[in-house]
Amino acid sequence: MTDERPATASRGWRRYLAPYRGLSFRVWLLAAVVLVNRAGTMVVPFLVLYLTEQRGYSPAEAGQVLAVYGVGAIPGNLLGGAVLRRFSAVRVQVASLAASALLLGLLVSVSSTPALLAVLGLLSFATEVFRPANAAALAAWTEPAMRRRAFALNRTAVNLGMSIGPALGGALAGVDFRLLFLIDGVTCLLAAGLLAALAGRDPVAAAPPGGATVRAAPWHRHARFTAFLLVSSVVMMIFFQVNAAYLLFLKGGLGLDTRSVGLLLSLNALVCVVAEMWVVHATERFDARRVLAAGALLVSLGFGLSPWSDGLWSAAALVLVWTLGEMLVLPTGAAAATAFAPADDPGRYMGAYFAASSAAFILAPLAGTSLYERAPALPFHVALALGPALAAGFLAFGPPKDRPVPE
Repeated sequence: MTDERPATASRGWRRYLAPYRGLSFRVWLLAAVVLVNRAGTMVVPFLVLYLTEQRGYSPAEAGQVLAVYGVGAIPGNLLGGAVLRRFSAVRVQVASLAASALLLGLLVSVSSTPALLAVLGLLSFATEVFRPANAAALAAWTEPAMRRRAFALNRTAVNLGMSIGPALGGALAGVDFRLLFLIDGVTCLLAAGLLAALAGRDPVAAAPPGGATVRAAPWHRHARFTAFLLVSSVVMMIFFQVNAAYLLFLKGGLGLDTRSVGLLLSLNALVCVVAEMWVVHATERFDARRVLAAGALLVSLGFGLSPWSDGLWSAAALVLVWTLGEMLVLPTGAAAATAFAPADDPGRYMGAYFAASSAAFILAPLAGTSLYERAPALPFHVALALGPALAAGFLAFGPPKDRPVPE
């Protein structure tokens, strides 16, 4: 009897890879650059532990310092979107990565709190210039119906890199926290070098994404888009507790060591790597507003139930819940921002979207760590209560209806 298992496995593998087809070489190259960079991303996920364990800050003080990263990120996002009218999206990304490498080297060498705050703010500014330029290039080089997949591929690259970074970072932190800064800086330079090669072949700025036929209002005068940004930022405030109250809960509430915390963060990244493109492909036939609403509920539920976990395995189960929510919200949300954007000015809309994310990064540690000091379960109870309202917000203020997805 013929063994049909290899043929069955081959068909299954082809079905799994089907969502990746149809994306351009440039989109894959941008994903490769992000992969190289994020494989060395170790500083931000462990910054709150570096500040509390190595620098002697209290949890609230560490949250305030971490919020400075978001303060610098907001103008970085807005500038990164605005300069795309004059500079190539690729060249903007190269400059961002090179500056980030330099500032990571400075960050580990400063000793005073004012110097730490100044360098951290500059680092966030330089780092966040990258994001709207990267997103605008993805949108420009992808058909509108394929943009959720393009952003999902980019996030797959992010998470593949992040599956390496936190796990390795957790081990290195036990040896010397300074190694995190060194490796992060080196990978920034490697990613900049790869992008510089692309810039040499494609020096012109990316063309604006298609799909808009009339000039839309500036983003700050677009009421529906502004409401969409507000809802998105609150969801991201819950998600960003992974770098603040959630991290403190894993160590203080559950008593996990640094290596176990790193493994939980890597679990999140690995699940996204394996499943996110498939999840996006499976849900892209549905209206983006419904997908975003479901994702908001899962993010709220996954983080909100954390106080009821009693160890590593139950924490891992909840990681899977909020990870599914993340896979629904983040690529769909980024693609939704391009649906709002006018053809003649996509960069500013993408800059505004990522500025909202940065605002959430500012508020998340401030709110989360302050609530945590009052009662360790309080930030998670708040997250749980917000879920239904956020889902309703996405349904009410979500993006225009998507175009049909080609078969």
